[in-house]
Amino acid sequence: MVTLQGEAIEAALYAVSALMTYRQKENRPIPGEVVSLHRRLLNASVAGSECDGGGEQLTHDLVDTAVAADIIGCSRRWVWSIRNDLDGRKLGRQWFFPHGVVVEYADAKQSA
Repeated sequence: MVTLQGEAIEAALYAVSALMTYRQKENRPIPGEVVSLHRRLLNASVAGSECDGGGEQLTHDLVDTAVAADIIGCSRRWVWSIRNDLDGRKLGRQWFFPHGVVVEYADAKQSA
């Protein structure tokens, strides 16, 4: 078993994302194992977490653009425009956001 941390997670995520983008451009299927690995790397990257000793991935819930828009009370387009503020990550053609970050943003928006 290999444990990735910090920059190694980001590098692996970059490589897997590049592979997925290449296969999409070539209209070739993306194997399920690659999609699964990408999702796990994305979660680890967004969560800023590592694998613990038992090999379980420490992640937290991700929400898509539509759910984030509902939580914040805005349009999907607005969520897309603030995707960096929400620590958004692209998976395939969709953007995903850590649920906690979205809720914090919505709370701050209501407080302002």
